[in-house]
Amino acid sequence: MFSVRKGISLAEFVSETMHDKNLSTADVARRANSQLSPATIAKIASGEISSSSAKTIALIAEGLDVDKVDLLRLASGEDMGRPYRFSIYEKEFDGEGLSDSEWQLLETYFRQTVVHWRQFQRERVEAIVALAENATNAAEKLPEDTE
Repeated sequence: MFSVRKGISLAEFVSETMHDKNLSTADVARRANSQLSPATIAKIASGEISSSSAKTIALIAEGLDVDKVDLLRLASGEDMGRPYRFSIYEKEFDGEGLSDSEWQLLETYFRQTVVHWRQFQRERVEAIVALAENATNAAEKLPEDTE
């Protein structure tokens, strides 16, 4: 996921991100569930539209696959010293003093851990289903009680 950097305008960010990801305005509109027109996106990227609603900014973030909160902060003129999620992590995980690059590394580790956890859960469910099927098959092979 791309990060919003300090000292950049919304138009610059949208334009640069589209360029970096090789996206057209139509691509961004499609990825935003066609709730924005390519013409509107082009006007925002060129700076012709300099102020947009929170909904529009959130849709652009979705279309660009960037953090919605960070893009809203940028659009509102808030200081973008670091991604907002890092500030949240710092408070939630007692991580005062960790650098942004350390938080990025931890995010990567966490994403990988989630992937492994999901795989473990799938395998666990498959094993339980297999055990249940084996138990059912074994029960069917037992002689019937003929009293």
